[in-house]
Parts: sequence; structure tokens; C-alpha cells
Amino acid sequence: MQMHADAIGAVIVGFPATTDLGDGTQQWSEEPVADHAYIQARLKQIEKLANLDLKRVALFGFSQGAMVAADLATLYPESYLGAILMSPGGMGAPKASDSKTPRHRWQVYFCLCGADEDEGNVQLTKLYCSASAENAGLRIELTH
Repeated sequence: MQMHADAIGAVIVGFPATTDLGDGTQQWSEEPVADHAYIQARLKQIEKLANLDLKRVALFGFSQGAMVAADLATLYPESYLGAILMSPGGMGAPKASDSKTPRHRWQVYFCLCGADEDEGNVQLTKLYCSASAENAGLRIELTH
């Protein structure tokens, strides 16, 4: 991804989820207000060290991170230009916005899963991208 990011002048910033499970792994709280506040605080910290334009942020996630990315991008369109969602899934049900705002029309979402992905994940990716993102009136690219 770095090669592509460099070609378009993008910066990829990654950091762990909100909850440390104590075994070297993390998970998201799946509470949009808390997850959004955490991401915004981390971005503001990083902005002090790097030249980031916080008005041009898109989220990227895999599995639970993808579900959280979609939820937050749809709920906070003023903060995120969209999201790249790889095989979204999580512990709870998606919490994406079901209402349209003028800011949603500027967002772009890319939903994808690998060719060898389990059929259940493929169906969840299709369901999540179509049911959650389209309900908010968003443009979607679904790749499998």
C-alpha cells in the first residue's frame, strides 16, 4: 500500500484499537462515540509530529476494524472522506448511520475481501456494504 500512497501523496497512519486484551492484541470498543474520540485524539497527537491534513482523512480497516471504520465514517462524515473496508465483521451489529447528510455525497467507500475468503465473510462484506453504506446514500465499490 505504501507504494500507492507515495504515488498519490497520501500518508498511511496506523495505530492499535481502543482496548488492549493483554495478550498482544487489541480490539475496538464498537461504541462509535468512544472509538471516534480515540481516533481523533490519536490523529491530533500525530498531527503535531507530522504534516497531516485532518480535513482529508479516510479510514481503513480489516475485520472488526473495517466495521468500526464504516460505522464511524458514516456517522461522522464531517471527519472522514470515506473508508476502505476489508472483510468487515465484528462482535456486535453494525452501527452505521441510516440517514443522509450533504457531507455523505462527498464520501467514497471501497469494500473488498480476498478471493479465498470464507463465503460467510463474502456475504457479510456484501451485506455490510450494501445495507449500511447504501442506506446512507454513499457511493460504493465492492470487489471480490
